[in-house]
Amino acid sequence: MTLHKQLQSLRTIAKRIARARRIAHHEALDLVARHLKQPHWNALTAAYDKGWRPEPGDVDSLSTAEKTIDADVIAIPVLGIGEGVEEHGVIDGHPYRLEIDFEVHMAEIGWWSILVEHAPSKAPEIEIYNRGESNPILDPAFRSKALTICNTAAEKLRARIAADWPRRSTKPDADGRTQHPLSGGLSSKWYCLHCDGESTGAQMADNMWHCPKCSATPIDIFISSFWKEG
Repeated sequence: MTLHKQLQSLRTIAKRIARARRIAHHEALDLVARHLKQPHWNALTAAYDKGWRPEPGDVDSLSTAEKTIDADVIAIPVLGIGEGVEEHGVIDGHPYRLEIDFEVHMAEIGWWSILVEHAPSKAPEIEIYNRGESNPILDPAFRSKALTICNTAAEKLRARIAADWPRRSTKPDADGRTQHPLSGGLSSKWYCLHCDGESTGAQMADNMWHCPKCSATPIDIFISSFWKEG
């Protein structure tokens, strides 16, 4: 493989990382460089010019962007409802089941459950099935631990979704324009059919293309408020 092709391959991986993590491309390039034991991207390209080459094992571990984000992220199907991943654990002696699918659902059967959707603006929904004093979800410390696990899982889900989106769907361009991940439109302003709200491209990207005001799904987000015309 020529030097140009080697570096281009690393740049392609960095683009996928940038989409998934919703960070700037130059940040993703530096992340790749650090993974390959160079302090930053410019240092990596300079080292390449002087004959340095990364260890084969380090390059192999960069074969997919998802592996550099979280080893579990790539295991999440996108987006087959009922085909996600399931985890089991224990918090303070209480067993729980965690499912990552189209959303994150955590529960202790017969006691409580927590639902976290992939829109960051949507508050977690906690349901209590047993009001007895022994229900751990009534303890603020326990609830905080459970929510931390759920929110970490939700970030995995968001990363998995964003990894398949166009670059401009996760990061605005210099003019603040973002690309709708479904319709493909490009604009700096977006409108919600559900609540009639107006949001910037950056706000939409930050909120996984759900309305920042009402959390409506991406299918309710449009490049113009056409329903007002006429």
